[in-house]
Amino acid sequence: MEEPPHPRSPGARSTAALTTAALTTAALTTAALTTAALTAAALTTAARPRSLTGRAEPR
Repeated sequence: MEEPPHPRSPGARSTAALTTAALTTAALTTAALTTAALTAAALTTAARPRSLTGRAEPR
């Protein structure tokens, strides 16, 4: 009967590296999407016409 791979085996290390890479990619993607959404919201708000009181006028 085969023994399960030791945690320090090359296979375990490459799996850990792939998991870390996937989580890092997911975190960076989330950050990029959040930044894009916040930028779009800021641009949309900035593009609204303002009244003399400084409040955005209804469309």
